[in-house]
Amino acid sequence: MPDKTLEERIQRLEDIHEIHNLMGRHEYFHSALLQAREIEELFARDAPGVTFEMEGLGVWEGIEAVREVYAGGVAGLIKAHAAGMAATFPGRDLPHPAAGMMNEHLLTTPVIEVAEDGQTAKGAWNSPGADAIAVNGRLTGHWIWVKYGIDFIKEDGRWKFWHFHIYSNFLTPFGQSWVENALDEPGWDDPPADWPPAPRGNTLHEPYSLDRVPRLAPAPPEPYRTFAETWSYADSPAPQDTPRDLP
Repeated sequence: MPDKTLEERIQRLEDIHEIHNLMGRHEYFHSALLQAREIEELFARDAPGVTFEMEGLGVWEGIEAVREVYAGGVAGLIKAHAAGMAATFPGRDLPHPAAGMMNEHLLTTPVIEVAEDGQTAKGAWNSPGADAIAVNGRLTGHWIWVKYGIDFIKEDGRWKFWHFHIYSNFLTPFGQSWVENALDEPGWDDPPADWPPAPRGNTLHEPYSLDRVPRLAPAPPEPYRTFAETWSYADSPAPQDTPRDLP
């Protein structure tokens, strides 16, 4: 890429800082169960092809579909959690259907690249977390490890989520390791029966398994000029991202 002016370098740093804040707001809103607010404030509204991909659950396209699954789906989870809490603690007076839920996820190992034209950006993160939710009639704490691969777009001068992809790593009860969980319950927990159906399947769903070889997914972004010249986190990862020739 050609040498950048001081103004361009400063703008790039400001863009990266804003993207860091955007991801941080996502985690804070997610932990407070403010998914509807997140959709309104953090996701692109006018850009074509907005997508949201959840681990093991599928891909949704268009802001209305994203709103239905992300805000509506979490509302369904809260409803299922309330029923589980009632079964776990019969007679306990809960102040709210979401009482007892917890979603605390962290952001680590960021790699962010802003396009040379300044209109799009790409980022990848690891995200360890801890959840608490009443499932199958019992309140349970879980360790959850995921990764994010996200394409960002600048809309009305602000960075927004464009293609939002959550890659699963493992989800395991607090008292059980991911290895034990892979032996006992392979796969990812099923969503509630009323979870909005996905129009299409995942581009990638490869949680930890004793039979699975690690791959570079999501691949950390590389510098690029325009989005037309790069790949998208809404696409399936390239086959070469899986190691083949190991020493």
